[in-house]
Amino acid sequence: MAKELGDLIHQYERNRYAFSDFLGLAEKSEILQELREYPGLPWTLYGGYPDGERVMLRIGSEETLGYEEPFPIRAVRIAPKNQKFADILTHRDFLGAILNTGIRRDTVGDICLVDNVGFVFCTEAIAPYLVEQLERVKHTKVCCEIVEELPEFPAVVPEEWKIQVSSLRLDQVISHTWNLSRGEAQKLFPEHRVFVDGILCENCSHPLKMGELVSVRGYGRLALHELRGKTRKGKQNVVVRVTKR
Repeated sequence: MAKELGDLIHQYERNRYAFSDFLGLAEKSEILQELREYPGLPWTLYGGYPDGERVMLRIGSEETLGYEEPFPIRAVRIAPKNQKFADILTHRDFLGAILNTGIRRDTVGDICLVDNVGFVFCTEAIAPYLVEQLERVKHTKVCCEIVEELPEFPAVVPEEWKIQVSSLRLDQVISHTWNLSRGEAQKLFPEHRVFVDGILCENCSHPLKMGELVSVRGYGRLALHELRGKTRKGKQNVVVRVTKR
């Protein structure tokens, strides 16, 4: 990602905004670490709506460039032509259908589902092509349109789970949260599947702190919510807030 960031900075140095493609968790982690080398550089991450997971990086600001330029992101509404006879459509169904049109993954952001309708965030350049080319999701015929107004997406309410750990090492918390063996939990780290506050974490003994958000690809997210004292055997009673993937 260092070269890509360098190219964006060169664009910005020519007095214009620079935008990346959509970044997944791993790419976002690399970018955030690279940005530490450029203190004072104005940058923003945004995915088309609040709390988007897949995001674009924008370099530049109204203060430094003298004007505002929005992110080149569009929302495409994909709805069954006949809901009565439609399949139950999942995130995987929508993404598979989109990629089958030949669209690159890095031009597509999050896909939010509301009542069997998908709202796909994508680059401004690819949105008209998506509307023209996508005709079917799974076995369901669909109609597509670029929309300016979005519905209120269902709030993701984390569940509170009680666990017991001998320490707040991250591998232990992950292990007990998702009922994995310690070996299975530790294996996630070299596989680059654990992120703390958006930054890749390869240290399985990282001590989890209040306020840190842990994302584990394939499982979900967790955050330390409450410490409830120790058991007679010295284990820590912990409450974690978990958001399933």
